[in-house]
Amino acid sequence: MWTSGFNVPGSEKLEIELQADIIQSGDAFVTLRAQVNIPLTALDTILWLPEALFDCNQDFCLEQTITRPAAQTEIKVIAIDTNGCQAQASLRLNEESDPKVFIPNVFSPDADGINDLFTVYGNKDVEMIDELQIFDRWGNQVFVNTEFPPNEENYGWDGSFKNQAMNPAVFAYWARVRYKDGTEGSFRGDVTLVR
Repeated sequence: MWTSGFNVPGSEKLEIELQADIIQSGDAFVTLRAQVNIPLTALDTILWLPEALFDCNQDFCLEQTITRPAAQTEIKVIAIDTNGCQAQASLRLNEESDPKVFIPNVFSPDADGINDLFTVYGNKDVEMIDELQIFDRWGNQVFVNTEFPPNEENYGWDGSFKNQAMNPAVFAYWARVRYKDGTEGSFRGDVTLVR
């Protein structure tokens, strides 16, 4: 009979971190980096999900540049070491939002087909015009419309009040705009009606 004591070295717990570089990558791409706390020789597998976004032609891809997803997407990276232990990290890529709003300062409702209606314009990140109000110089509300899409002139003001054409003048407007990312913006200014 023989008895002896000995120590079995344990393996280091596998940990992984995932970072996105959206500044250096530009508008069309995003670079993702995975960092592990063990040497590459102790790694067995690195998986990137969703698979359709990634194309790795090496044994281990710890950095990948992908086309920026058009919609909100959850990215996961899974690392498996040579002992079969696994760790994963994830991050959510949101669609970049850069709303731009344009409100003209002059319009001419003279039925010539050019600049006949006053409305609010926006890029693809502007979802809805929640409210547009127009006031004359005495503070009387001459127009209001709610819940209409941007860039649609038919929802705007035609320069009339109670079915009567308004005389050329400067009018004040106030608009509340909703963006696709759920935030809102408000705008105020004046517009000149010319005939």
